[in-house]
Amino acid sequence: MIGALFPQFVGPDTGNLTDKTILNFTFATMCFFNHVFLALFGGRMREFLRSDHIVKRVRHTLGVVFIGFGAMLATYDR
Repeated sequence: MIGALFPQFVGPDTGNLTDKTILNFTFATMCFFNHVFLALFGGRMREFLRSDHIVKRVRHTLGVVFIGFGAMLATYDR
């Protein structure tokens, strides 16, 4: 059941059927457009991401992001 994806938003004893239906249709619509985007631009993205320059830049960017996550975790104060 797709409603299992939304437990933090809609509890089993709260919300009405209309709210749950709108939430589910919104999610399904977003998934549909995501798949359409990937189908239309997947080939171009593959060509773009095969470039050695782009791969190097993506790796460096992700490295910086994960170092930042680590720094945030190390300095996190409860």
